Amino acid sequence: MRSTPRTALLLVLTLASPLAGRGPVARAEPPPPQAPAFELQGIGRGILLRLEPNFRWKARDEARSGVLGTLAGTTREFESIEIQLGADRAVLLAPQRSAYEAYGIQREVERGVSQVADVKPDLCVVRRRSLFGDSVVAVAVKQVGRTVVFARGECGKKDEAGLVKLVKSVVAGASATGDDIDGWIPQEVKTAWTHTPASDLVVVEDGTVDAARRDEILKAVRLGHGAAKRLLSASWNTPFAPVVRITANRDLFSHLAARRDLRDADAVYVPYAAELLVSPRGPVPDAARIAREASAQAMHYALGAADAEPVLSGLARQAAAQAAGVAAGELLPDDEERALARVKGKQAKSWYRLLMMPTLVHFLSEDPEERAIDAELAVVYLGSPAAAAGRSGLTAWIAAFRKVGHPDAASEAAVAALDPARCDAEYWAYWGPRADPPKKPGDKSGGAPAKPGSKPAGK
Repeated sequence: MRSTPRTALLLVLTLASPLAGRGPVARAEPPPPQAPAFELQGIGRGILLRLEPNFRWKARDEARSGVLGTLAGTTREFESIEIQLGADRAVLLAPQRSAYEAYGIQREVERGVSQVADVKPDLCVVRRRSLFGDSVVAVAVKQVGRTVVFARGECGKKDEAGLVKLVKSVVAGASATGDDIDGWIPQEVKTAWTHTPASDLVVVEDGTVDAARRDEILKAVRLGHGAAKRLLSASWNTPFAPVVRITANRDLFSHLAARRDLRDADAVYVPYAAELLVSPRGPVPDAARIAREASAQAMHYALGAADAEPVLSGLARQAAAQAAGVAAGELLPDDEERALARVKGKQAKSWYRLLMMPTLVHFLSEDPEERAIDAELAVVYLGSPAAAAGRSGLTAWIAAFRKVGHPDAASEAAVAALDPARCDAEYWAYWGPRADPPKKPGDKSGGAPAKPGSKPAGK
């Protein structure tokens, strides 16, 4: 059949009609660039962080915990801004970390500066007002397994919304990539670890300690844990159990603890990792040292935060004493005479006086022996039936520590709940007769005889 012009026109229109209703053909958009990501180091190993666009990461040298580095870059609101990024387990829970950060920022008080804090479970904002202008510090937090990741930044008041959005987006980019128990172990450590979960703890070991010593170690650990639970009348305040890591490799033990002073120690508690490391030096583990360090771990997990002074130091001595065979409520034998001499001479600081110290951060940095003894005297008093007033302060102290995670915040709450005169009267009424027993008729001695092997008073 011959083709006519009319037929050709119809053919063209027929072929074009399916495309007529489609309009212009859209070009495929390239996928948005993937935000760069990297793995945190130190305690954050095993946590992947996806960066905000236009930001670069600068790690702090040798930082194992706390602020691990900074993010610097630009956003729509900020031509240039720097955000501190951190991670650790010194405070185990994100809401507690938020309150801890707010309290710490507010303690950095400068003359003429007023501050107001807004604390939420995932964010705290501290607003500052001064003659030089208003500013804002914002900290966002996120729970990633056993570790809390936090981002902290500061700006002028007018940019608060932009700063809050930024720090929240930074922590939102953090995710776990592996096991959160072994994740913090330095990369150069190639040891294979075996995990054995129990109802109250997780045992992690490398197979270098025999079963008999392992059982003795765990017995001492549970003794230390039990001492803390009894004093605090509390169990763990976390959704995960404490980790006890056991190895006979002494070099590995020191390397993991980042300590060079552990030659004579069988155990050490590492707060930033929230782990108890145990490495027995001989055939018989040092139960007193293990129980002492285990009590620190128990305090951490029961309260949710480390550095629980002054109770921490006093309880450690009590745990060591009980592991050495001393009954609960009796003093550590090596320092018993010295402790009672401090009571007799009215040199000891009572529970109330310890709480009234200007700060309890770095409690043992000055006069460590005297302060540790005074803390033990306070702990024994608090564990006795005589401490009705003292226990009211301890109850408030526990509640505040679980909320804020800071020793000074806990002491402030305890002092507010105490009747100072009654508390001190109870303390001295409890310890006075033990330090200076009443003389019996015809007794001409100068007091209780010194025990063999005890240190002279004041030495």
